[in-house]
Amino acid sequence: MDLSGLSDEQVALIKRQHADGMVSVQVKAAEMKLDVSALDAALTSFTDQTAKASQAGAHATIQHSQTSAIGKTEVVIGNTERAAAGRFAGFSEVVQKYILWIVGAVAVLVILGSTVMGR
Repeated sequence: MDLSGLSDEQVALIKRQHADGMVSVQVKAAEMKLDVSALDAALTSFTDQTAKASQAGAHATIQHSQTSAIGKTEVVIGNTERAAAGRFAGFSEVVQKYILWIVGAVAVLVILGSTVMGR
């Protein structure tokens, strides 16, 4: 970058901003490294716990979700069919499982609402 047309103060400001930017990048890299290490430790723990459950003849499904500097991570680990399928039980699965109950409850509320409003 050609700084020849700038005053000493402007050059100093640009150098300071550059240094601040470099520090910010280093801080972000350190945060990401910590997040990767924490995720690795969690996954190792989940895998170990699943192995112990299998050895004991038990079944286990561990579902974990986290958002960190490296992004969003969703993991399903276990020795069950659900874990083998890798399905993450989210909101949509709950809705699918209980859709008839939800529709029925809404219908009852509509009927009760119309009855109350009709009086």
